[in-house]
Order: sequence, then structure tokens, then C-alpha cells
Amino acid sequence: MEDIGTSGTAQGTAPKPEDIFTPRAPAGRRMFVSREIGPKITNALNEMGAQLIVYGDTGAGKTTLVLESAQESVARVECHQEKSFTDLIRDAFGSLGMVQELRMTTSNATELGAEVGAGLAAGGLGFVAKLTGRVQTKSQSQVTKEVEIIEQPLVDALLTAMGAAERRVLFLDNFDHIVSDNVKRSVAELMIAISDRADSSGNIKIVVAGIADSAGELLGLSDSASRRTISVRVAPMRDNEIREIIARGMGILAIAIDDDAAKKVADLSRGYPYVTHLICLHAARLVIGTKAQRVDRKLLGQAIRLAVEEFELDLETRFRKAIEHSGVSRPRTRILYSLADSRRNEWTFGEVRDEVEASFEATESKSDYTYLNIALGKLQKPEYGGLIRSWKVRGKTFYAFANPLAPSYIQMLVAANRVPWLLGE
Repeated sequence: MEDIGTSGTAQGTAPKPEDIFTPRAPAGRRMFVSREIGPKITNALNEMGAQLIVYGDTGAGKTTLVLESAQESVARVECHQEKSFTDLIRDAFGSLGMVQELRMTTSNATELGAEVGAGLAAGGLGFVAKLTGRVQTKSQSQVTKEVEIIEQPLVDALLTAMGAAERRVLFLDNFDHIVSDNVKRSVAELMIAISDRADSSGNIKIVVAGIADSAGELLGLSDSASRRTISVRVAPMRDNEIREIIARGMGILAIAIDDDAAKKVADLSRGYPYVTHLICLHAARLVIGTKAQRVDRKLLGQAIRLAVEEFELDLETRFRKAIEHSGVSRPRTRILYSLADSRRNEWTFGEVRDEVEASFEATESKSDYTYLNIALGKLQKPEYGGLIRSWKVRGKTFYAFANPLAPSYIQMLVAANRVPWLLGE
């Protein structure tokens, strides 16, 4: 592992902020911060036959955790809505090296012979693969190997190619983009087949990761698949973990940051490294561009104004739909600001009322909160941005932000003085 104290990305050159703070890409090795959940992922990867589902909020660091845990042995496939199962498999083979020819056909035992057909049935996937090409190993020797597979069941062909390339983890990232139930079902069957071959394959496995509230939401599993699968929820990072990202990145760039500025970044991040990297990227650029001595609160304010302009574009659009642009009471705006300012993640109606009253002087009769109830209802509708979601437990309704990054975005708007009307000015 590279020493975080060394400067330079290649041949002794000084690192740039973009090399260190990467809000739109997984954190590099030097910027990886150990997390409490890390050993659980590592243990799942080491357990014989266990397949892994990693889920959680957007921007929580799922991809970075998987890549760091698997290290050099991972073959990563980006999932997109339009991709079929065969597209994912082709991408998997492609991630292993230069594939000259890959043919996948559906067949049966009578066409291919009893031996191949029996293997195909065991895989349960209905595909036979024929492959010729080269794979690049991930070992220090970086050996290129010629691979030729003649009409093997898909599962066996994939395991053969991964073994040759010295990869032990097939990582299907951003799996929440997959909407086809057929694709999900095929991936679940592939996980079963690979689990059953763990001993002979050297414990090669599949990791599925994506944005979801539960593993079942990301990938519905049969009882058979569930028994072979470990699910890990990646929660927001702890405050001390976020502070370590800030200190480590600024340290690599040899940039000093005042403690109150670092605390402000951590407060705005609310546990999401995406926000930390975004703000710190702009702060570091400003220090270098202006030849400032350090990141203080004044410079941080400038960085926040720049960062909020590059925040998730979807949030900006939804926020503009959600807020009132005239009027006195502006209940939707007040709800969003009050909940963003809260340190909680979910609320009952009474708790929403209390948060609003704590942030603003009541402009309506306290005996009638119909206006808040109506506003909460609107905030759940797409035409009003859909920033709030609700659910019921034993007859009681709970509310939360539909996008967990929304509180950070709203608080950054306030910190950047972009919305003075939120503060009643």
C-alpha cells in the first residue's frame, strides 16, 4: 500500500486535488479509510461459498469498500438499465482481458452431448459459452495468458476465465440500475451455481452492490439463493471516519485546514464521503489557485458555494420543484429546512411539527396543523420534487428524505447564502 505521506502520483510528481478527492469515483488506495463495517465484508469474501450483497444509501462508499476489500482480485462490471444478462456476462469476460471471440448460445443436452448438457442443467442458466482470447493476471508478474474454452456451460467457462486471470471476485456494481426481473433472476441463479462450485474454483464469488433499503429490494432471492448469500448494509460513515478523510487528503496535498473548518465539512457531510470529497476538492483547488496559507472558514465558504453548484443535478431540480417561490408561511420550504437541520433521519408527524416550530416562529394557529399535513403530502409527489417519502408501521406514519443526500445539499445552500429566505430574511 502506498505511503499516504509521499507526494506524487507517478514518478515523483506532486499530487493534484483531483487525484486525492474524487467525489465521482471510488476513493484511491491512499484515501481509503478503515470502517467498522470493513471486516464484515472481508469475512464474507473469505467464507467458502458465500456470495455477497452490499446495499445502502447513495454516496455512502459501497464501491470503495468492496474494491478495497477485494483489492487486486476483483473484476468489476458496471450495471445499466438497458443491459441484459448476456450483456453483463460479456462485460464480465471483457473485464478479464482482451476477448477475441465470445459466443453464448442456448442449447440442450441432445444438441451438445450428455456431459455438457448435464453441466448446463447444473448451472441452471441455459447458456453454453465458447471463448478464445487473452486475460491479464492481477499478480505482480502481470502475466498475459491465452485462454480457449470450447463449449463449456456458462458458469464453468466464467470460472475458468476468472481463474486464469487470477480474479476471485466478480463485482456487479450499481445493480440498482437493473430493473428487469429476468436479469435479476439469472444473476441469482448464477450466484447459486458459483457457490456450489466454491471448492473446485478456489472460492470465486459474486458481489452485487447498489442503492437500496434492503438486500431483498436490490436482488430478490429464492430460499436456495438466500442460504448462500450474506448481505451487508453500508451505513453512513462515523464522524471520526469523515474527519480522517479530510485530514488524510489535506495531509497528502500538504494543505493545512483549521479545525473549525474541518468540523464544518464533517457536519455538512452527515456521514456521506461523496459530500466530503466534493467540498474538500474545491477547498484544495482554492488554496492552490489563490496561494492561500490554509483552509479557514472564509475560504471554506467559497468552496461550499462552488461545491453546491456541482452537487447531484437531480437534487437541484427536485428542490426547485419542492419549495414555494412566494408567500409568507411557505410550509414546504420550512419543512425541508427544518428536517435538514435535524440530526435525525426519520420523523413522525408530531416530530415534523416540533422540528418546524423549533426552527421558525409559528405563523399559523398551533391548534391547527392541517397546513403542515398538506405540505408533507405535496412533498411526496413527483410534481413537487418527491423529496419526502413516507411509510407506516403499526398504523403510525413515518417520514424521511427520499434522497439521503438532500439534507447536506440544503445545508450547503444555507451555508453558501444561496437561499436567505430560508432563514426568514
